[in-house]
Order: sequence, then C-alpha cells, then structure tokens
Amino acid sequence: RLNNGEDIVKVKLIQITPNAELFIAEQAGICYDSKITRPNQLLKRLKAEGHLATFRFATATFKVSGISRACSMQLLRHAFIDVLQRSQRYVKEDGAGFVIPEAIASNPEALELYTTGMEQDQIIYDKLWKLGIRAEDARYKLANGVHTQMVLTGNFQAWWDFLHGNAGRLQKAAQWEVREVAQNVQNILRLECPNIFGLTNGE
Repeated sequence: RLNNGEDIVKVKLIQITPNAELFIAEQAGICYDSKITRPNQLLKRLKAEGHLATFRFATATFKVSGISRACSMQLLRHAFIDVLQRSQRYVKEDGAGFVIPEAIASNPEALELYTTGMEQDQIIYDKLWKLGIRAEDARYKLANGVHTQMVLTGNFQAWWDFLHGNAGRLQKAAQWEVREVAQNVQNILRLECPNIFGLTNGE
C-alpha cells in the first residue's frame, strides 16, 4: 500500500441513504405485516437470519483513489456494484502516480527495478503523446500499477456481499490492496449503520 510520494488508498463516502437503518427496518415491516417498534433489533435479526434482500432498500456511494489499475480490475468483478472509473482513453496520464507493493518496497533490488521500469514507462508514454499518438493508444504502454480513481455505488446487500460474501474482500485470502479498500468501506459503514455492518462472527 505504498506509492511514489502520494497518499495511500483513500475511500470517501459521498452519498448514503438518509436514516438508512430506520428506512430499511420500516420497509422490512411489510414482510411481517407489522409496525416496527424496535428497528435495531429487527435489523440484527434480519442479518442473523440471512434475510439480506431487505438491505437492498438503501444505497451507499464511495469515491476510491490512490489504488492501482490492477486493484480496479478486482473491484469491477462485483456485478451488483456499479462503477465509474477515470478514463485512460480520454485523460492524459501526465506524471501518473503508481502503487508500490510492500513486497517490492521491502526489497531494495526489486524496488530499484520496479521504480526504474515505471518511470521508463512514463517517459515512453510521454514521447508517444508528443509523436501525436492518442491517449487511447499510448495507454497500452502503462503498467497495472498506475494510479486510478473510481466511484462505486451499490445497495447494502451488494456491499455486504462485497465485504462478507463467498468472495468477500475482507477475507485473508483477498489480495492486499483490494482488502484495504474493503476495510475502509467497512469502517465507514460501521459508523453509519452499526446494526447492519457491525461486528460479525469471526471478526
């Protein structure tokens, strides 16, 4: 989660359903044909019983920056999270930052090879640009480690699956960079909606 002089991954909440937990609990009431008097208890019950479809009635949108294009490819695999990404086709990667994995950063020889290669890629990219090569073609020279920005939006069931599902990104088996994104998302959602995204078994 290191990089070339810029901040590490940033995850910022830019939109969330107002009073999301209460709203979900009220809508879930139709399933039981009852007026909800203890919404917090109902939400915990819904989570414990796996009635996660009720979580679809609230959404959250995040801006994610300081991540690599490699990480973005993993985020794109989550079918129920909608994504907008900074375009390398229309935007010139002028002095593009890049992520340096800790395994490389901790090995001086590997770090020198990696950094030199990334800097050389940028030099060639800039030369291609000056030769009149369009960004959509010059980008082929850029590596997966180059920084990107994304906006991700999804309902709460989609975010729950992203965090805790079969391929949940909080799992130890998840790649380190996407796991850091997931940890940031989880921390934010825990503050916003503790009855839904609070501690779960095994955490």
